[in-house]
Amino acid sequence: MKAEELAQPHLLKQPVYVTGKPIAYTAREFGLDPTKIDKLASNENPYGPSPKGMAAAQKALSEINLYPDGGCYDLTTKISEFRGVKREQIIIGNGSNELLDMIAQVFLGENTEAIMGNHSFAVYKLATLAMNAKPVEIDMPAPDYKHNLKAMKEAINERTRLVFLANPNNPTGSEIDAQEILDFAKSLPEHVILVMDEAYTEFIESEAPNLLPLIEKGLPIICCRTFSKIYG
Repeated sequence: MKAEELAQPHLLKQPVYVTGKPIAYTAREFGLDPTKIDKLASNENPYGPSPKGMAAAQKALSEINLYPDGGCYDLTTKISEFRGVKREQIIIGNGSNELLDMIAQVFLGENTEAIMGNHSFAVYKLATLAMNAKPVEIDMPAPDYKHNLKAMKEAINERTRLVFLANPNNPTGSEIDAQEILDFAKSLPEHVILVMDEAYTEFIESEAPNLLPLIEKGLPIICCRTFSKIYG
């Protein structure tokens, strides 16, 4: 029996996430000097890692033979103090990709749906399909390619479990007014969780929405942030 015959049928149709090509690959392919290549595909910080981050990594080398603290107590404590939320409300992942996958694993399955923009982060759709759930893609028309919150709300039904919303959007960079997002979050039915992807929130030039008061009130909202962008 072939391995494919043992696999979940819906996973065999799963599209592959195409990452940004590493600089080393491009240099080899075209015979270029790696130092002369500017990589824009993955939105990586061009200034390199923080000196303090490198020092912390160097210090940790003497303990890499040990399993790390899976609960990330020290890190969640610092984030709790910085963001003003309870430590128990914080989950650390290997990049926000892992958190998005975990969210889909917990809340999605067969005969459920997740709503997302059709020009937004590809992982939303991939995570949904991996759980044999239905991705409902809402059009983000040119020239702004912004999320259409009204259309997202109208697409919600009894099978909807998640709404993925990135602000600023990845990859189009479009922003939604802070009050619009707050009103949208408050309008969702109780069986729908808003997954707010704030990977680029530090780049918002206008006021960013503060969803923490709504989370404190018990509204079903999950905010995802990352160290891989503005923090390098």
